[in-house]
Amino acid sequence: MKKIMMFFVMSSFIFAAGCKEESTQKTSEKTVEKSVEKPIQQVKTKKVGMFIAFNNFRDEEYQITKETLENAGILVETISISKGIAKGMIKITANVDKTVDETNPDDYDILVFIGGSGSLNDLDNEKIHNIVRKFYSTKNKIAAICLSPVILAHSGILEGKKATVWEGAKDELIKNKAIYTGKSVEIDSNIITANGPESAKEFAKKIIEII
Repeated sequence: MKKIMMFFVMSSFIFAAGCKEESTQKTSEKTVEKSVEKPIQQVKTKKVGMFIAFNNFRDEEYQITKETLENAGILVETISISKGIAKGMIKITANVDKTVDETNPDDYDILVFIGGSGSLNDLDNEKIHNIVRKFYSTKNKIAAICLSPVILAHSGILEGKKATVWEGAKDELIKNKAIYTGKSVEIDSNIITANGPESAKEFAKKIIEII
């Protein structure tokens, strides 16, 4: 009888030890699972291609728009017809990152055209119009301020869309079948237009909203 009792005691002890060991192992496995961190998903930095005249871009429109976008964590590359130092209408200068010929529009989330008296001289041409048409057909986001909405109008993408521009150029928008609203900033179908330097801050904020 004692032998039988000893057998049951020993069996219970072995069973309990085995359960404890198995439980410890499972707990250890769970701890290891928790300690393995999931890889952090990289958030793609938004990127803007900002087109300016090499001579006589509008200072405030460039500076305020660029700084506002960069403060929001957006990468801005300055594009013009030549490499080097572009000159504003008033006093500032800008380092050109890429020429129009070096630029691949597909690298950007949105294209932005800055105004100024030189904008139509340097950027209102068939090469730029083709870039605008192709980009808008694929990325569907584009912006222009001051005189530069005329470039969009001449490219054909403003037809039937609400838009604004520097007041002295409104006839060009109307002639190219845009719906001129006269607002400081207008947005229609992810096309942002603004009428001048006083609207630069709001213009930049609208870009941040849709990018």
